[in-house]
Amino acid sequence: MVTARELTEPYATGRRPSADAAEGIYRHVNERIRELWQSYDFGAPMQAFCECSEPECTVLIPVHPDRYDDIRVAEVGFIVVPEHAPAEANVIERSPDYWVVEEQP
Repeated sequence: MVTARELTEPYATGRRPSADAAEGIYRHVNERIRELWQSYDFGAPMQAFCECSEPECTVLIPVHPDRYDDIRVAEVGFIVVPEHAPAEANVIERSPDYWVVEEQP
């Protein structure tokens, strides 16, 4: 489990998080959002943060919670808005609101 300190340390120290750290932060936050969504059955898409590598990104993506679970269980990539997908990224899935891009080694 990621601690709050690990999530916030780059920001608290004034350092810009690395691309990998940013992606991990967004993924962790989205997983917590998913847990809350599951607890309350809102009957609507959850709002997930774009899991791009840009540390200041705050774009929200509507995605059905079950679909987000499928993406996470497969552990194949990150959910991003299309315009935030890296040019060299292998796009696994395209939808109007988001793309799933393969994790880079």
